[in-house]
Amino acid sequence: MEAKELRIGNYVDLYGTMATVRRFDFNDRAPSGLAVDESKPIPITEDWLIKLGFKWSKMYNWWRFKNPYILLNKDFSLKEKPFGIEIKCEYVHELQNLFFALTGTELKIKN
Repeated sequence: MEAKELRIGNYVDLYGTMATVRRFDFNDRAPSGLAVDESKPIPITEDWLIKLGFKWSKMYNWWRFKNPYILLNKDFSLKEKPFGIEIKCEYVHELQNLFFALTGTELKIKN
């Protein structure tokens, strides 16, 4: 994973624990000053989608985020309405970045 893939607020795996990117310095170091290459991307799973506020729709067979309205297929391909854009996301930080690019709002863990 490279620093250019990350934004402040992205979730990453740091030594087996979830960490949030809080800052970067001029040496491309991330969470708490640790090098980006010490962190790993977090694969998207059903558990992660639930944490982020998505709900499974049995009727339509996709993951749904209500407001703004975003759809994810079973294979975690993002669909954004009304434009019909479809993009495959493998990692949580990719989904967070794409969500922000499309909606202007941060995708965060829900309480």
